[in-house]
Amino acid sequence: MVHTRETRASASEIKFVIDPAVAPAIRAGAREHLRADPHGGGPYEDEYETASLYFDTAAGRF
Repeated sequence: MVHTRETRASASEIKFVIDPAVAPAIRAGAREHLRADPHGGGPYEDEYETASLYFDTAAGRF
C-alpha cells in the first residue's frame, strides 16, 4: 500500500473538542459542502485507517 500523506513543512492541523451530540450535524454539513477525499474510504470517502495516535493533554503531549 502506498501512503500519500501530506508531508510539507507548512502542513498543519487544528483540532477542536466538540460535544458528541453535535457531531452528526457537523459531519452532515461537511459532506454537503466539501468534496470527498480521493484517499478516503467508505461510502462517503471520508473514512481513514488510523496511522498515528497522539496522547494530547493540557500540559502537552507525553
